[in-house]
Amino acid sequence: MDIVLKLLTQTVRCFYDAKSVIIYDLLIKNTILSDEDLALALKDKSKEVNKVCYKLRADGMVRVESRWEALENDYKKRSKTSKSYYFVDYALALNSIKYKIYKIGKIIEKQVQDQMNNMPFICSPCNREFQTLDMLTLETNADKIPLCDYCHGELYLDQKKEASKENSEKFIKFMNQCKPIVDMLKLTDSLIIPE
Repeated sequence: MDIVLKLLTQTVRCFYDAKSVIIYDLLIKNTILSDEDLALALKDKSKEVNKVCYKLRADGMVRVESRWEALENDYKKRSKTSKSYYFVDYALALNSIKYKIYKIGKIIEKQVQDQMNNMPFICSPCNREFQTLDMLTLETNADKIPLCDYCHGELYLDQKKEASKENSEKFIKFMNQCKPIVDMLKLTDSLIIPE
């Protein structure tokens, strides 16, 4: 479980704000905590704690269980109030991390691929631009290099476009940042996570 705990805490520290990190650390150290206990620890209102926990819950990092509890007020009248109890479901959290990293990687990869597909080809002599689909109608030389239909100059891929560089750099940066998390995820594949 040490690798699982390390993975979860590192993931929360990478992708969430300070309040979320504190709440997550408290939930890992304690099995289950109520919103009131978390609010006391953060010295904040329960409403604010629930907002932070909502994001963690929506991402599958924590689970919540609500219960109706008796409440006695100053007038000796009994009423019921709903109390939320938060806890970490380790299997759900690991699966959520795997899914999120996969989805983010695919989105960035698609952006890079789309950008590469839409990069223009440039004619050396006359500087005319051609799109990828234009290549189908152009003649080629003996080396299968497309030729300009105006001046018959050789075309080359214009890789100077800033957007393509930014997307490629974004993908590389994302993969580098996620490498420690992905490596730990691979280690957890063979583990049996307790309920």
